[in-house]
Amino acid sequence: MIAKRPAGFLIAALVVSALAPGGGRALAQGQTSDPDTALRNAIVLSFLHQANLREIDMAGIAKARSDSQAIHSFADRLIADHKAVDKQVTDFANRRGMNLDAAVEQTKREVERMWEDRRVKSVGSATGEWAFTAEPNIDPQIAHLAMTNFNQSLERLRDFTGSALNREFIRAVLQDQQMVIDRVTNARKRINDAEVAALIDQLLPVYRNHVAVAQRMQERIARP
Repeated sequence: MIAKRPAGFLIAALVVSALAPGGGRALAQGQTSDPDTALRNAIVLSFLHQANLREIDMAGIAKARSDSQAIHSFADRLIADHKAVDKQVTDFANRRGMNLDAAVEQTKREVERMWEDRRVKSVGSATGEWAFTAEPNIDPQIAHLAMTNFNQSLERLRDFTGSALNREFIRAVLQDQQMVIDRVTNARKRINDAEVAALIDQLLPVYRNHVAVAQRMQERIARP
């Protein structure tokens, strides 16, 4: 059994050095040198980046397989919006000297540590939960559930056709976008960096708008 160490200390020690491009360079001007703040900034922005990529992929599958013009239009909107949002996230990270790829690797390692500690209790093992982790010290089982739900949605979108595919797409959009809203809103409460908080406040309405549109579409086209 691996000796248990404080999760926040482990990942903070790793991420602070990784946040600056090149790993060994000093933190970029304007970026906090506080380990906990740097850690939270990196993980929440990495989470948003991965969420955008997921939504773009899912919308692309739906657009390719659905025969509904309404689904095509909504998928196009999701792709365009999430590409724009992702550009804001990555541009911000670049300006602040954050390496999101490095943050992803550190998040992966931390989730794997947490799962290894739980593995002796027959809970399971880490796979892709890191992409569903929005802040430090989150219970990996919560991330695991979100990952499982999303992967199941992708499988159904690849298998379903016609109205069943359309219903599943709308359901999956609602589920994943609401998960992002909930996780980021919760993480936002512990963000001390005013610029990161302002970016989150600017981006969350995009996700909320998608949820509102999807809810309306459920009544219009997602009936059996």
